[in-house]
Amino acid sequence: MNRHKAKCIMFSLMLSACAPAVDEELISYFGAAEENINEARKAVDICLKTSNSFAWDLRESMFRQEGYVEAVFEDPARDIEEIRAVILIEPETEVVVQLGEDGGKSGCIVGLKGMSPRQSHDLALPWVRHFDGVSNEDRGQGLTPNAIQVWRGVGTQFQVFIMAYKTWEILETQGAAVRLSQ
Repeated sequence: MNRHKAKCIMFSLMLSACAPAVDEELISYFGAAEENINEARKAVDICLKTSNSFAWDLRESMFRQEGYVEAVFEDPARDIEEIRAVILIEPETEVVVQLGEDGGKSGCIVGLKGMSPRQSHDLALPWVRHFDGVSNEDRGQGLTPNAIQVWRGVGTQFQVFIMAYKTWEILETQGAAVRLSQ
């Protein structure tokens, strides 16, 4: 096995080990309203426009210009600061974005209350097309329990990982999310 394949397998295993467990009660089977999905598409577009390493710092200001504000958990026992990322919400449609992962810059997650797994899959497709993503299924690899699909593509400097989730615990209710990371 060559070194590149070994790295890919190790990264896939690491992703599956840290993936959130599926809480069946948080899966939305009815789907989000089209106007909310349209806002989520705009958020996906901002993530795409700022996906190279030189634009990461611009991403948060672009979301704020679009009316996104600081998000807070509905459960007072939860603390947004523990996430170690910027979490913003568009108040009218309740599209939630998480910028960065565990203090890093590359992650961009777009979630929406009420979004179904099928809608999250479709929401990820612009990223898949842009980065020439190949699915885990096509690579003969499995999925983490909470992923409806995972793709790997090529960015300007790094490999790109795209995930469509069935649920997202940040939403605290039924809904799904998509994730772009390098």
